[in-house]
Amino acid sequence: MEGQVSLDFQWHLTNRCNLRCRHCYQETFEDESPPELSLLAGRLLQGLEELDRQTVLNLTGGEPLLLGEELFRLLALLDRHPRVLEVMLITNALLIDRRTVAELASFAKLTTIKVSLEGMERVNDAIRGRGVFHRVLQALTHLVEAPFRVVLMVTLHQENLGEVPRMLRLARDLGLSGIIFERFVPEGRGKAMASAVLQKGEWRWFLEELCALCGCDVATLSLLSYRAFWVEFAEGVSLLGAPCSLGESFCLMPDGTVFPCRRLPIPLGNLLEEDLAAITTHPLLGKLKNRESLQGKCRQCSVAGCLGCRALAYAVLGDPFGEDPHCFLQEARISTTSLS
Repeated sequence: MEGQVSLDFQWHLTNRCNLRCRHCYQETFEDESPPELSLLAGRLLQGLEELDRQTVLNLTGGEPLLLGEELFRLLALLDRHPRVLEVMLITNALLIDRRTVAELASFAKLTTIKVSLEGMERVNDAIRGRGVFHRVLQALTHLVEAPFRVVLMVTLHQENLGEVPRMLRLARDLGLSGIIFERFVPEGRGKAMASAVLQKGEWRWFLEELCALCGCDVATLSLLSYRAFWVEFAEGVSLLGAPCSLGESFCLMPDGTVFPCRRLPIPLGNLLEEDLAAITTHPLLGKLKNRESLQGKCRQCSVAGCLGCRALAYAVLGDPFGEDPHCFLQEARISTTSLS
């Protein structure tokens, strides 16, 4: 198994949530007769065995900590399984206390806690709810005492774009491991604030601002192929770009449905009904990764490794093969150097 590329999943364990964020990609916040987590875990791990692959899992929801002991039993199962390389937990942190942190810290493969925050108090609470900002800060004081990495996650749109410098400073001042910036894609409840999707000029401004803040001297065009950015604070500041991982990373929903990614809610199959091999080789994936299937600039673009954001095209244009609405490239053919 050594040296193999892992087959990764963002696993939404539950739809249940204790918040109703305005930009959320969910539409429902309750589970209707969900299968046991152990059943889904068994199907996933069996599929990985059959494919002879390992996995990195991002566990999220809804809010995964609402599952209580059921979550901890799942973490114990994953911690023991040789196919699982690493586990990360995405949470709104409202249920974090010292006791919960101590229990989470007992799982060796749980390396990272990602905490959602959208800006400083006024901006964050307008999106996530009154009082949430200070409750998250309190939770972070418990988390930073634990042995895992703690990372903020910010979903960028027009209402919080100006918060980028403040959020970077906040993450560093709190002693966190880093901060992730990703783009708002209007799905679920988020459709109601679709007008807040960044314009292409605003996305370009963000890339330039982020590079300046991180002291990263690269051409802005070289960042076009990245869907999100992770700023790490270990030994200075490092800027890491996250390229689209279609076909390498998938979204697993609470009912077993698998999407190419959470923001591209086109079902590839259901893990309770189909083999993992069939789902992860669905013909749609090949078509989405084929430039000849794309439209507009995306069809002819020569930027290395860039296929545009298929999820954003689907959400904004209603067509997963459409031109990436955030692409600020003026000419169809241009050579660029990737971010190292």
